Order: sequence, then structure tokens, then C-alpha cells
Amino acid sequence: MMIKDFLVYFFHKPILVTLFSVQLLPYIVLAWSGLVACFGLLQKKKAPAGITVYNKFAVIISAHNEEKSLPALLQGINAEKYPRGYFHIFVLADHCTDRTVEVTKSFHNVTVLERNLETQKKGKGALLSWGLQKIIDERLYNFDAFMFFDADNVPKSDFMEQMNTSLNSGNEIIQGNRRAAGSFKSPITSWYAIYWVLYNFLFEYSREKLGFSPLVTGTGFVVKKDIIAKEGWNTTTITEDVEFTIQQCLKGRRASFNLSAIFYDEQPSNFGVMINQLSRWCTGSYQILPKYFKSWTEVFHEKPSKRLIDILNLLTLGPANSIIFVCSIWINLVLLKNFPLTLIFWLVTIGLQVIATWFVTAYAMKQANISMKKISSGFLTFPIFMLVYSVCSLVSLFFPQKSWKKIEHKGINIESLPQSGVEKTA
Repeated sequence: MMIKDFLVYFFHKPILVTLFSVQLLPYIVLAWSGLVACFGLLQKKKAPAGITVYNKFAVIISAHNEEKSLPALLQGINAEKYPRGYFHIFVLADHCTDRTVEVTKSFHNVTVLERNLETQKKGKGALLSWGLQKIIDERLYNFDAFMFFDADNVPKSDFMEQMNTSLNSGNEIIQGNRRAAGSFKSPITSWYAIYWVLYNFLFEYSREKLGFSPLVTGTGFVVKKDIIAKEGWNTTTITEDVEFTIQQCLKGRRASFNLSAIFYDEQPSNFGVMINQLSRWCTGSYQILPKYFKSWTEVFHEKPSKRLIDILNLLTLGPANSIIFVCSIWINLVLLKNFPLTLIFWLVTIGLQVIATWFVTAYAMKQANISMKKISSGFLTFPIFMLVYSVCSLVSLFFPQKSWKKIEHKGINIESLPQSGVEKTA
């Protein structure tokens, strides 16, 4: 009888029917992502091409006051198991006021390009547009592809070999496998370690295996020279990586993902810095969706494809999550007035979501050969990270981050990085 009373009350309450209806489309967005993850991971991995041609890489490092972090990266790149004459490093020093330039010049195989004029627009997108065009126009190096790193990265010793294999397999844009670097003593650094493993398996690797387009995630990626030489780098949002991916998808290209091309990335350990970074990610997605939606509809009208549907789905995940988050809380608060047992159902639902998160996390960490003991402080509390991410997504919808805010880096201790162990590639 209570179920009948509940249904009668629910469907005779306009606010509840409205909130329920509003959630339907966002749930379809989440369902699509879930199906892509499941079907993608069930697909067998294609064998890479057995070609031994060595491509020449122009290694690009964007740097703004990075004297502390650059030495580890430059040391790591020069230690790559790749023919020495087949890569050259370019550090794009953007309005640096510390010893970034002096530190960089102390390493061999490196060219520093300084950008100091006050009239030059600051920001990573503008820096890349300037630096890449300068390298091409002035013919500073004879190369086949650009390889991009942030100053707080360190590649695994076979990173270039793995990227070279992807290029020889016909891929034009390749994203590497980002791993968190650090001691993971802080729950926040452990959260990031878990997040990147989950993201790479559920979003990047699954799409790679289905032939969709993974997203370029800002660092640790390669782009063939011809693409930049013909079209330049033209991004204006604060998430230039996602914007670049969307631009390429609308031109009929796709990014690919190399699970075996591992590089390490310094992660925040401060809660305030984490909030700043998550807000930037969310704001960038909100900027890109309205900017490119018209172009997406035009391209989709001319040549519809599941790949285009999927890339739009990725852009709408943030808004979809925010809508569900708000509507769910609102619905439950309205129901609690007349049906107190709703609280029990609500808590059980949250509990099941937490258990599912733990299960998926444990599976992903096992596939990545990362010991659960290493991230134990973050494993049990990881649902808190997801809740904070959801709140940041909602807040950014109404209070977007207006400009890129620098995250201070301390530098990665190379001695602490594992140099063995590759994810299972089922």
C-alpha cells in the first residue's frame, strides 16, 4: 500500500515530475559513458605495427617559472632509450622571472625560446601557438612530430619508443598514459593517483579500443608535424588540450591512446590547489561546449558517426552530472517531508555507489599493477574526491574560473619513480 501511496504522491506533485523529467537526458549521457567503458574494455587490443622506423621528435616543454621542476624532466628525457640524434628539446619560457632559463641552458640537447614582451598574451594556448610556429617557420629542427610535456612531468625510459610505435601504426595524435608521481602519504595525492588510473582505463583506453577518440589531456602527447604545420595551434579556452581534441575530431581526425607510453606527473597535495585545478577543468569544458556545438551539429549533419556522438557525450558529462546532482538532492528533500523512509533508501543508494566505486577502483589499480597499500589512504576516502569534483562542476557552471591560475611545482624525485611494470593490455 505504501508503494502505491508513494507513486500517487510522486506523480501528482508537479515539482517532482519536473525534476524527474529533467534528469532523463543527463542519465542517458551517463549511461552512454558506462556502456562505452564496459564494451571498450571487453574489446581485444589490436597488435601494434611491427615497423622499426625511427621518427624524429621535437620535444616541447611549456614553462613559466619552473626552475624547481625542469631538471627532473630534462634529465628524464635525456635518459630515454631512444636514438640520441632523433629528438631535440625545446623549452618555451613564458615570461619567466626566476632561473628557469639559466637552469635549462645547463642541459645539453636543449634550445630555449624566451617570450618576454608584455604585449604578448599569456597562457599555455598562446604560448604553444607562438612557439610551435616559430620552430616551424625558422626551421629550428628537422623532425616528424611534436612531443608535448609540462614542466612537472618525467617520462618512463621507453616513452619515446612506445610513441614511435603508435606513429608507425598510422596514428597522428597520441595521448600517453599519465601516472601520478609522489609518495601518496596524503589522501589528496592518492586521490589523484586513483583518478588518473580510472580515467585512463574507463575513458581513454576503452575509447581507443572502440575506435572512438580519447581526449588529449594536456601533457604527455604527440602530434604529427604536418597537422601543426598546416593548421597551427589555435586554442583560446583554459583547457587547450580538450579544445584541440574537439577541433581535430570536427576535421575528421581522432586522437589515440597508448597505454604502454607511461609518464609521471606531479600532483597537488593541497586541498585549495586541488579545488583550483578541478574548477579549471570544469570551466574549460563549459567554455568548449557552447563554442563548438554549432560546428558539431553542422559536421554531424553532413557525416553522422558514433565517434562524434561520443565526443559530444564527453563534453556534456559535466553539465549532466551537475543536473543529476541537484535534482537528486531536491527530489529527496521533498519526499522526506511525507515519506521518512526515503532517507533509508537514499542512504542505501549512496552506499551502493560507494561500494561500486571501491570495486571499480580496486580493479583498475590491479590492472595498473599498483599496490593497494600504496594508495590505502586515498582508496577508502576516494568517494569524497568524486563528491568534491561534482560540487566543483556545479559551482563552475555559475562561477567559472576566468583565467588560468598557476600551480606551484616542487619537482619530482626521479629516484622514487618505478621504471618497471606495465598495465595489462587485455
